[in-house]
Amino acid sequence: MTPHPSQTYARPQSFDRLLCLIATLAQYPGVGHLTGHSRLQELLIYLHSVATQQQIVLPPCSPHTLHKDLQTLRHYGILSNQMYRWGYYLGPSAMTEVEFNTALSALYSQATYQRDPQAQEVFNSISQRRWGKSQGSKGLAHFYPVRAQINRSITPTDPTQVSRRGSATRTLYSALDTLETAILKGEALQIHRISDPYQQGQSDPGSRSQKGSKSIWPLQLIHYDIAWYLAYEQCDTQHLVIGRLDRFDDQCQVLSLPTRSRSQQLQRLQQVHELLENGWGLFLGEPEEQRQELRGQLPLTEITVRFYGNTIAFIHEGGYRHPSQKILTSSGHSQYVDYQVRLPPRSHGEFLRWVNRFMGNVQILTPAGLAEQHAHWAEEQLQRYRSGKQSDPGSGSQKVT
Repeated sequence: MTPHPSQTYARPQSFDRLLCLIATLAQYPGVGHLTGHSRLQELLIYLHSVATQQQIVLPPCSPHTLHKDLQTLRHYGILSNQMYRWGYYLGPSAMTEVEFNTALSALYSQATYQRDPQAQEVFNSISQRRWGKSQGSKGLAHFYPVRAQINRSITPTDPTQVSRRGSATRTLYSALDTLETAILKGEALQIHRISDPYQQGQSDPGSRSQKGSKSIWPLQLIHYDIAWYLAYEQCDTQHLVIGRLDRFDDQCQVLSLPTRSRSQQLQRLQQVHELLENGWGLFLGEPEEQRQELRGQLPLTEITVRFYGNTIAFIHEGGYRHPSQKILTSSGHSQYVDYQVRLPPRSHGEFLRWVNRFMGNVQILTPAGLAEQHAHWAEEQLQRYRSGKQSDPGSGSQKVT
């Protein structure tokens, strides 16, 4: 048997023990979370396990010796001088303080605004180890979230929150562990769609799929604007879809199909993001047009929209809204700006809904069909205002709450 490198020359056993201790803290963050002497006993068990894995023979040592080793790590700044009541943790010793706070800020945003219970659990765990107390109002004094992504989920995602409110509806978000495992292992799943609010001839920004069971390859969890979505490939049609998690129930079973490799999963995920980059919004198209688009055989539509008034500055600010966009300003016509973009037909509906945000400050110039649709919607809106009853300001009968 080839001797381990540590055994080819003589060196102090305390050196090997210190290195194994550092390796233990790196591999098992939070080890030693128990109280009293049992905390060090737990650390000793993990220490000898790591040494065995590395084929290093450590002589028996007492908790007192281990306590002195921990003091040595504190002396050299590998551990801080805090009390490790929630387990030993290298913390920012594995990264700079700026890197650590940046990563923690992203985790805090995901936990707070996107309501990700897993992110919240990880954030709380790291915070306890890092600062030695729970993250209540006092604990947050140690951490300032310099950066944030405020995209709030409009649907509940925390299972305990759902249970507390007495909601009987459980969604696919409740099966998050199964989804994440299947994504990483390349497993096929059967999921069940229970809601399809856009089936009446309107394109769902997340999916056009109908209700019922589906066999899929899950590819990625995506938080977009107001909700969590799942990007997946349908097993029978190879159709790539993005569907909102709360439109599926929590029935999620692993299918007995051969697993896919990581490279196969990544290849299909890259195609999802290629479609997202080409389009506008989350709808990835119907199967045949999607295949044509991925082969580069689907003609794109050049859309020109004219913006007026106080929207001009807003349009100029968005230099990266879409990779194909052009912002055209004619000399002598500062009262408007033309915005051009090339989109596949599948994205026309979502783009038109974005244009509608600007109401009277926008006009679609081309193509003619999209301009007519926009004008028709504007006429319908105007007709509603003209035909609606005017409320008496003093009556309060039409008060909006």
